[in-house]
Amino acid sequence: MENSDHKEPMIFDIHVTEGTHYEVGKQRAITFKEHYPEDIDYYITPMEGKDFLCSTEAHKRMMMIDKMCPGFTDEIQGFADEINTEPEKIVCYANSFHTAPNCCQFAVLPSNTSDGHFYVGRSYEYFVRDERSLCITRVKGKPKHMGFSLATNHYLSNEMQEFDEYHFWHSEMRYTAVWNTLLRVAPNVDHDKITNLMSTKYPFGPCCHFYSSGMGTLRSMIFDVTDKKLKVSFGPPDMNEWHSFDFDEPVGIQEVVCKYEDVHIDDPDQFWREM
Repeated sequence: MENSDHKEPMIFDIHVTEGTHYEVGKQRAITFKEHYPEDIDYYITPMEGKDFLCSTEAHKRMMMIDKMCPGFTDEIQGFADEINTEPEKIVCYANSFHTAPNCCQFAVLPSNTSDGHFYVGRSYEYFVRDERSLCITRVKGKPKHMGFSLATNHYLSNEMQEFDEYHFWHSEMRYTAVWNTLLRVAPNVDHDKITNLMSTKYPFGPCCHFYSSGMGTLRSMIFDVTDKKLKVSFGPPDMNEWHSFDFDEPVGIQEVVCKYEDVHIDDPDQFWREM
């Protein structure tokens, strides 16, 4: 059953920036000031029930992030300077180790695709109020990128079981659904089959409509690594079209308004059951 009480609109922005890391951060902040000023508080307010990080802990996290992603702290500095706050107060540092296991991702090697391409699929599930942006950045002296990342929701190796704190039933169901689909269609996986997989609703696929429970699909992405192309469906892909992007999109910002249904989970105790 759909939950239609106080349903808020789902609007995404596609923001293309270029320059130094610092300039890219400032451009992102300027965009918020001009288009989404009401959202700035989210980035400079502690997570619910928490305080700001102390300067020592913030510095430690900044050093760790900069080691993994050189230049990122410069982007945060540019963002902070533009909105007149300290970089330590930007929420990304306080939320860098967020453990909500709500997303789904997979990769298919060329040996299992009919066109010989290397594909990566990823969907993002969370509350409607999560960051609804696709940022394409062209930083001077660095490769152009679209935020490519891979992760899993629960550990599969025996060695990591002791660290598996958030291993829920729904994660097992989505993993099994994607695994069985890819196993069934390999070695003839292609773009259309991946699109259909990403658009298949839970429990037979990764597409979720449980937004009030923090498990609604915000965006689904198909990376064609071979052709360096990206397709994105904003909102649940079973209700919205796919958009194509590449690294040479013109600088600027555009918005996409999405359709979605906020559905109640039939059996929440089973859905969130810890494994």
